[in-house]
Amino acid sequence: LNSIETGGHKGKFSTGDGKYGTGTTDKHEVGLCILEKAGMLTLKDNHDFLAMVQIKLATCCTKTATKEWCMSKVQEPYDILHKVWQSTQPSSVEGHNDIGTVAGHLITAAREALPGADKSKWAESLLKKCKGFPAQPCPLKEINPRRTPKHSEL
Repeated sequence: LNSIETGGHKGKFSTGDGKYGTGTTDKHEVGLCILEKAGMLTLKDNHDFLAMVQIKLATCCTKTATKEWCMSKVQEPYDILHKVWQSTQPSSVEGHNDIGTVAGHLITAAREALPGADKSKWAESLLKKCKGFPAQPCPLKEINPRRTPKHSEL
């Protein structure tokens, strides 16, 4: 976030262009932004993609009215995502478990921010995932069964 605010990285606040729904408050917009990033994590996990997701996630916390709340919700998942990005094998079993943990944090934060928002069917589906998190893990195969790699360890 500091890098975006000082002009080091370019980031654009995004809620998914309506794919996740619409909100009437700043907190709704931030929740949709966070949920969009959780959805992105189900797509792929190469280094370049994870770097882009980190920047996009940081943009979710650029609204002044919700900045403190947002930072308290995304700091830990951001740090985990950064660790996976720095690893030599983001597609490893451990990397996928960590990305599932990040998604669990983001879905939980979005769930908290979105009561009263007009959510799309895709958003509603995603918000129903990982309801036991953090007490129970949030495996990627729960979020998107087609995305999970074919590791015998999973």
